[in-house]
Amino acid sequence: MNSRSFSPGSAPSRSYCWRAAVAVGILVAAAVLPGTIALAQSNAKLPNVVQRILERPEPPAPAGSAAAFVKLNGQRAIDLIGKDAISYESRQVAFSELIVEATDVRAIARFVLGRYARRFNEEQLARYYDIYQTYMIAVYEAQFQTLSAESMRLRSVIERRPDDYIIETLLIIPENARQPILPVKWRVMKRDGAFRIIDAEVFGIWLAIQQRADFEAVFERSDGDPEALLAAVQRSIERLRVRAAAAQEKG
Repeated sequence: MNSRSFSPGSAPSRSYCWRAAVAVGILVAAAVLPGTIALAQSNAKLPNVVQRILERPEPPAPAGSAAAFVKLNGQRAIDLIGKDAISYESRQVAFSELIVEATDVRAIARFVLGRYARRFNEEQLARYYDIYQTYMIAVYEAQFQTLSAESMRLRSVIERRPDDYIIETLLIIPENARQPILPVKWRVMKRDGAFRIIDAEVFGIWLAIQQRADFEAVFERSDGDPEALLAAVQRSIERLRVRAAAAQEKG
């Protein structure tokens, strides 16, 4: 069976999905910040848009809260991506450590397998968890590198149930003429006394949910073969690394 690797935009339906997602993201930004899109059409007014947001008070983020956790780690990621004082390799190591520390990698990895998890034997599952951690780090690094935000602002905190939160934030990207402010949501859960990120929504797409759909497509093409998925994830890692290296050279 065909077990070609996956990536957003690897097929017409995926390309359409991402174009639609960008449109949704812009609409969300307009709803969050009335007039943002209209103002963003004039470069002269861009600083005023950002300034208005920076002048607004943020929701409280008490020490030890889910909101404080997201703001701290989100800003750490932003600072690492934009840090020119250390080498690219050192930034990659530090970013990897941050993702492992701030996210529940194993829970996300298990979620995106869905019903196909039972197809894996113990050895394949162990390999999958190792490969998926590398993949997730590459995905999050690519997202932050592409966005090139300067700071993160809290917008709201929604408690879905005890120890389960949606933290809505705004990424400030003053250099982006089309969208200097981007809404990003984080789902955070507290497990074993510590907060962990289990998903993030960018441009209206929850990353883990999108990954699950991508993984299911690979399984469907390969009759549920775990080895096909492992190979597809590895190829995606390699593509993301090439893309990251190219972006670093341009920067």
